[in-house]
Amino acid sequence: MGCGKSTIGRKLASSMGWAFCDTDNLIAERESRSITEIFKASGEEYFRKKEREVLEELSHGSSFVVACGGGMPCYNDNMRLMKESGIVVYLKMTPEALMSRLSYSKSERPVLSHLSGDALYDRIVTLLDERSKFFDQAHFYFNGINVNLNGLRDKIFEYLTKQK
Repeated sequence: MGCGKSTIGRKLASSMGWAFCDTDNLIAERESRSITEIFKASGEEYFRKKEREVLEELSHGSSFVVACGGGMPCYNDNMRLMKESGIVVYLKMTPEALMSRLSYSKSERPVLSHLSGDALYDRIVTLLDERSKFFDQAHFYFNGINVNLNGLRDKIFEYLTKQK
C-alpha cells in the first residue's frame, strides 16, 4: 500500500508495450463505488472475494501488467495463483517511506483512514510484518523508492526468456 504499484505498473506496461490493469480500480468500477465505500457497506470479506474473482479472471490472460491491492497476495491463496499465472514483483519500501507517502492519501485507504501520527506508523509496521511472509514469496523485489524502470523491465524479460 502506497509503494507506487499503480504508477510504476502503468509506466512499466507502457515501456513493454503491454496493457495495464489496477485491480482496485477495476473492482471499484465494476461495483460503481470506491474501495472505501465497499469496505464500509459490504465489509472486507466481500472485498477480498471480489479481489479473488478479478485475480482468477486475469490469471487467464497474458502480456499485461497488474497492480494489485496491497492485501491481495495475503488472502485466499492468491499469492500461489499470482505466481502460477505471472511474475510477481514486490516493490519493497521502509515503513518510514510508506508513512511519508500514505500520510497524504490515507483517506483513500480503508485500513488506514482513521489513523494518524504514531498510530498510522504502527499500523504500517504491523501490516508489513503480517504481510511480509506473502510479499517475500514474490519472484523478485525492487526497491520501491526511485524504481529503475529499465532495470525492472529487463529483469522481467530475462525471467520470461528463462521460462521458455
